[in-house]
Amino acid sequence: MATKTPRIDDAPLTPDEELEILAYITAFDITAAQNDPATSRRARQLLAAGLGTSLLIWLGNMGAAGHYVNRNTGRVVPPQTVVGAMDDSIVRRTRQMRQLSQRLQSGDITLADWRTQMQQHVKAVHLMATALERGGWANMQLADLIRAREKVRREFDYLANFVQQLQDGEQRMDGTFLQRTELYGKAARTTFYESRQANLSPGWEYVRSHRSLSDSCVECVKLDGVWFRVGDRAYKMPGNRICNRNCGCYEEYGRMVDDTIQGEVAELFSPVRTRNEDIGDLIVGMNVRRQP
Repeated sequence: MATKTPRIDDAPLTPDEELEILAYITAFDITAAQNDPATSRRARQLLAAGLGTSLLIWLGNMGAAGHYVNRNTGRVVPPQTVVGAMDDSIVRRTRQMRQLSQRLQSGDITLADWRTQMQQHVKAVHLMATALERGGWANMQLADLIRAREKVRREFDYLANFVQQLQDGEQRMDGTFLQRTELYGKAARTTFYESRQANLSPGWEYVRSHRSLSDSCVECVKLDGVWFRVGDRAYKMPGNRICNRNCGCYEEYGRMVDDTIQGEVAELFSPVRTRNEDIGDLIVGMNVRRQP
């Protein structure tokens, strides 16, 4: 499948700014992420939105921060489906990271080789999460690459500290080493929501968290279904709670309508049929499943 490599020169940059982006994410990295076998089939279908061969399109002005739509049926792809496609890819990625770390444990590769390959995994998974949130590879903009670069740079700093702890013997080559390795893949869920919140349309000023079947930490329970203003310090984004990067919650955004916060899910997936002029077809409702 032909893919469009996002340009990094869509807006004027200083030479230093260009070098800073290329130091972490190159055109080769983007191409590698586009063709990454670790990306799930569902995620690849979504990431192809906007290309001539895809049945999906991306409407950036729909809802809080854009949604995928089937061009033939007019159906909006549910947010849980998008997050599920990302989670499938993250599971595959963390499995590869774990296998790589097992090779280090057995002495098949050096620590330097392990670090280099982990860096490639980190770049690929965060580029995937960013592109998935932004409507596919064809819709990636310069600001999205800059945001992904910042996340990759932070993860590289964590990884450097991880390597130092391995060298010093502070981190043992045991089960905790493997568990810690997998967190670098799971961190991409936070990247997805950081990108989502950074691209909210005007008026969408509220956020709430919904639990998934895998969540159990007390903060996930406490935050479940409660509205907060975006940016409120009392609210913690999925991945920043006690369960850390293992968090499986997903976010919903809302806006004030007649003195009441109305959630995006209620607007887009109402049981009442509504006509959306952007797609010229009927959007039919769906039942949003939640943990009781």
